[in-house]
Amino acid sequence: MKTPFSIHRCDSGRGRLPARYACAVAAAWVLLLMVAVPVHAQSDVEVEASTDRMEVGTESVVTYKITVRGVSPSAVETPEPPPTTNLVLNNPTPVTRRDLSFKSGKMGRAISFEWRFRPMRVGIARLRETDVVIDGEAYTTGEVRVRVVPQSQAPTASAGPTGPDRQRPQDQTPAPLSLRTEDLFINVTASTDRVYQNEQAMIEYRLFFRPGIQLRHSRLASAWDANGFWREELDVASRPIPENDRVDGEIYRTIVLKRVAVFPTRTGSLNVDPLQIETEAYSADASRRRNRFRSQNRYEPVKLSSESIALDVLDLPDGAPPSFSGAVGSFSLEARVDADTARVGGTVRLRVTVKGSGNIATLQPPALDVPAAFDAYDPQVETEMDRAGSRVRGTKTFTYILVPGENGRYTLPPTTFSYFDPASERYVALVTEPIPLQVTGDAAPAALGTTGAGLPVGDIAGPMASPDLAAAPSEPLHRHVWPYVAFLLPLLLAGGLIAVRGTRERSAPPARETADARLEEAESLIRSEEAPEAYAMFERAVLGFIGDRTGVSVAGFSRDRLDGFLEDAGADRDHRDGLRELLDACDQARFGPVSPSRDAMQIALRRTRTLIRYFDDRLPDSADR
Repeated sequence: MKTPFSIHRCDSGRGRLPARYACAVAAAWVLLLMVAVPVHAQSDVEVEASTDRMEVGTESVVTYKITVRGVSPSAVETPEPPPTTNLVLNNPTPVTRRDLSFKSGKMGRAISFEWRFRPMRVGIARLRETDVVIDGEAYTTGEVRVRVVPQSQAPTASAGPTGPDRQRPQDQTPAPLSLRTEDLFINVTASTDRVYQNEQAMIEYRLFFRPGIQLRHSRLASAWDANGFWREELDVASRPIPENDRVDGEIYRTIVLKRVAVFPTRTGSLNVDPLQIETEAYSADASRRRNRFRSQNRYEPVKLSSESIALDVLDLPDGAPPSFSGAVGSFSLEARVDADTARVGGTVRLRVTVKGSGNIATLQPPALDVPAAFDAYDPQVETEMDRAGSRVRGTKTFTYILVPGENGRYTLPPTTFSYFDPASERYVALVTEPIPLQVTGDAAPAALGTTGAGLPVGDIAGPMASPDLAAAPSEPLHRHVWPYVAFLLPLLLAGGLIAVRGTRERSAPPARETADARLEEAESLIRSEEAPEAYAMFERAVLGFIGDRTGVSVAGFSRDRLDGFLEDAGADRDHRDGLRELLDACDQARFGPVSPSRDAMQIALRRTRTLIRYFDDRLPDSADR
């Protein structure tokens, strides 16, 4: 390191220090400066965290920047992005900028790191503290908060960075002049613009770009949603091969970005969100037009958005058969048993299979009618989905367990399944053939009967029929033990029954405690990211609570029957709709192609708790009746 001083001579003379002392003092000053400079430089280090705006819409992007001043950029290690709440990181690798500035004749150096985040929902978003390591020493930034508002209430222009460095954020960079809107765009098409409620429609998003344009680093720019629709993602190629297509006489290359089957859950005009992507594009022709004297390739950031699309949803016509539970599409029905013979007390598996095109995931089990000699249990459900092509197809099998209680010849009645066919605009009822069944074996021996007073009949039937009883010498009744036993036994039995019933009632958990225990189990499933099991527990918690509270098992109810039952019990429309949406979300999580995020599971958990609290206040308690 060069010192800022140059000592040529150490003279001595009157009024001066001796030469050896003067040289020592000068050397001490030089050493002091050499030691003090780096300390002084380190004390001038500034680390600042800022965002480009303090309020942002749900469909916008927040740019977060860490700026370091007063130190050589080579001494700064690239920091990790900060932990966040209510934000999703778009670019894990930060955009790094190095700046030089001159102020009062002095040169200043700065380095900055930028990340972009996308809001998840309306509320407060937090970018927490993070460490920046400079020359081995960690500097901690402060926390930054951003308010997330609905996109319709978002500021029309950026309010600028919160810190002193007011560079234009990356997502607000003007569109490049070398690429025009007709060079690349997203086109959205729907298989139809008019559907019945729960009828399947297909929406496809295609990217069109001119030959010669190259793309890289493509990603979704915002969340895509379709409120009011059940959605099933259809298969698209992960690495699509572009095809040629002609638009207005021009040749374009095109690939499928997204293909989704939507099933409207309510009537009216329903909108589907536009699909927005961010990509980097390079056009050789445009680059030559712009840079005639440079051959350097330059990829330019581009943000593309399709148009929003609306579907007109019609009510289903009147005249639905009693067996109709909301299925719309085209289906077939089959019913069979694993064997045509069974033994008393054994099991018979009745498999009812619905196959076809439509919303397979939400199909309700067909109503089952079995002879009185059989006990029937709720079905086990297996679903197979085929998402290839332009429609959702699949098979749903309901396996019922039947237990015969008596021997003989029986016939399982036909099973009926109804659906609405939008092609013919009529209801179709499918009916299976009756199934003969032979039950063999003997029924289990009946329990020992009792008299009306509670005395076992078998205890006195033998002695009364015995010939020795008549021959026995007659004695006074009070000299025998059995009259006292006969008198006291009913009282003892009644007291025991009362005690057992009281113990059971005290040990049986109330409906709310059972629901809370199920939700605690759901929380552990969320932590282990077992989404299907967690959503199944949500459904068990809320439907089990309603059943325990009212004394009516509602687990096998269709959506419409459950809604009518709750309406009769006094539940309002908003909470009934909320329960329907929760149950739809449970079905989608268990049978859909995409596993919900942990945040989505937490939202579903809170919604389940809210519904249980509401039904706890509103539904009548069966114990009070």
